[in-house]
Amino acid sequence: MTMFEMLVAHERRRQRRGLWRASGYAAIVAIASVVLLGLSGWFITAAAVAGLAGTAAALGFNYMLPSAGIRLLAILRTAGRYGERLAAHDAAFGALARIRPALFLGLARGPAEQALALTQGQATARIVQDVAVIEAQFVRLSAVPGTIAAVASGMLLCALGGWAPALAVLLCVAALLGTADWLARRLDAPGRDVQRASGALKDAFASVADAAADLRCYGVEAQAMAAVDTCSLRLAEAQRAQAGVAGWFELAQATALGVAGVAALLLAAPAGGPLAALCALAAVMTIDGASPVLR
Repeated sequence: MTMFEMLVAHERRRQRRGLWRASGYAAIVAIASVVLLGLSGWFITAAAVAGLAGTAAALGFNYMLPSAGIRLLAILRTAGRYGERLAAHDAAFGALARIRPALFLGLARGPAEQALALTQGQATARIVQDVAVIEAQFVRLSAVPGTIAAVASGMLLCALGGWAPALAVLLCVAALLGTADWLARRLDAPGRDVQRASGALKDAFASVADAAADLRCYGVEAQAMAAVDTCSLRLAEAQRAQAGVAGWFELAQATALGVAGVAALLLAAPAGGPLAALCALAAVMTIDGASPVLR
């Protein structure tokens, strides 16, 4: 383990209370979201079935309790999301207050050949982007407990329609996470290319800005701007490659959403329309609950 990794691990331990709070809120949000969508699907379908069954069935249908449950779950989801963001960002900012100076000192105190090999733009890009990545990691540490809670609650709801819908949801989640892990490894190289291209662009722009008067005096502004434009195009190409890989995450999630929803609907159909709708929407929300891990 490197010194930097040890520092990040130490800050995680220091901020564990805030991270535990964020994880608890994330679990509440995940459970409330899955149950909310599943209950909504059951309520709408059951109300439609009761209405089609005749006046007596419609009058005997209790719509007050499901409505109250939906309202309560919506409030829990909103409040939990606010609490999660507040706790996660509080922990992240507290950790970054100590990690940011450590990153700068790590670059300044590094081996001479390594420090001199970095240009000013590359050093700036590395510090800024590394800090952004660390902040995102701290904020998203609550994603794993949230995903576990979403999968558990989704499988429990789908089990109301039989074991087959629950198993289908679990398989879809496993396939999605496996695909995301494979795509994440492919994203490393484009990310490094973006960092290098960003540093080169900052260096090129800084050199042109510093020598603006001389460039204008000798009439070579066009050549200087062409060099900056070349660096800009390289950065755009690197970002395009990175976005291309990231787009596969969205495709994988959308595919898993559709497959899980349709599979749960078909497999739970023998249990009746309301339960089939509950299973289908719970399956969709379960896959959606895993989306923070994909990011």
